[in-house]
Amino acid sequence: MKRTSILAALAWLTLSVGDSRAQEYRTFTTADESKSIVAAVTNVFPDKGGKRFIEIEREDNGRRYKVLAETFSEEDRAHIEEVAQLINLGRNLDVRIAPKEDRSSPKLAGGRSVITASHKFDVEFRNNSKVDMSGLEIEYRIFFSQDNRKGELDRKREHGYKDGTLKLAALSSRTQQSLSSRPVSITHDKPNRGGPG
Repeated sequence: MKRTSILAALAWLTLSVGDSRAQEYRTFTTADESKSIVAAVTNVFPDKGGKRFIEIEREDNGRRYKVLAETFSEEDRAHIEEVAQLINLGRNLDVRIAPKEDRSSPKLAGGRSVITASHKFDVEFRNNSKVDMSGLEIEYRIFFSQDNRKGELDRKREHGYKDGTLKLAALSSRTQQSLSSRPVSITHDKPNRGGPG
């Protein structure tokens, strides 16, 4: 008899907004063109007194540094502004996840009560920004475990997962939209206290 249960729901969530250029390694050059470094922009901080600070991660040692955007060339500063816009879009995107389960009526089989349930997750996107968003994509992974029993003493546990992707072509300013993950069918069985079926 197979018995399966959800171990973790939406164990990972990866969200990308449009053609995201954040976390992309590139060569940055100082404004006076005396030095260059290969790094990725990992964070962009709000302007303070007309100055923009960013956090970069160096490719050669993996360390992160907080630096002034003005340190870099005009082309690099344009790239930093694009990344800042993407980060702000991400901060203004609210994602809520709710588990859903549809169960069948119990069936009696060999003195056991068997229920099949379909588990899925509803994902609600809300755009709290003043601009429209496009190219939204969410990747998810649902983990589950399964007991395969041939007899009371012969028990083997197997683990599995289901991957999926949800895509939204566009999400207008101040609107929301819901999508659902692919369902995972789960069979629950337990001894029937009412006697053999």
